Amino acid sequence: AQLSDAGEERNLSEGLLITLPQLETFYSQPLRDYKKNIRQARSHYKSEDYAKALPVARMILDNHPEDEEASFIKNRSLLKIAAKQREENKYNKAVSTLAQVDPSFKNVSALISELREEQLTYEKTEAKRKNSAMLSLGKQLFCTYVLPKNRL
Repeated sequence: AQLSDAGEERNLSEGLLITLPQLETFYSQPLRDYKKNIRQARSHYKSEDYAKALPVARMILDNHPEDEEASFIKNRSLLKIAAKQREENKYNKAVSTLAQVDPSFKNVSALISELREEQLTYEKTEAKRKNSAMLSLGKQLFCTYVLPKNRL
């Protein structure tokens, strides 16, 4: 009576049909999908393939927003992807990736500020390097083409 919401006050008699709500069983499709997805996310994460682990973890969280393991995999994958982007000097992408990390998982605002400063330093260094390369090329071309003509 309690499971079918019939209530205790209702007189149940022999032959009365009570329909029980269908509960997700151990073999239900959503549960099988969840188990398959969490295994897949774990596998990608353990093999350090964070780009593949991330969408699987997000898919799990769409259906099970409170899943701690999927949340951990998602946030750690984002941090690892951002670290790789930082190594490749893709600072804007790294900042964008870090902005997706759940603030309750890790406070990334200090890391984002650090990345922005590092980006400015990198851009200044790159500009100096490019200017030096252009100056060297200009000197080389001047010595190769202009100076010999002036000597004639």
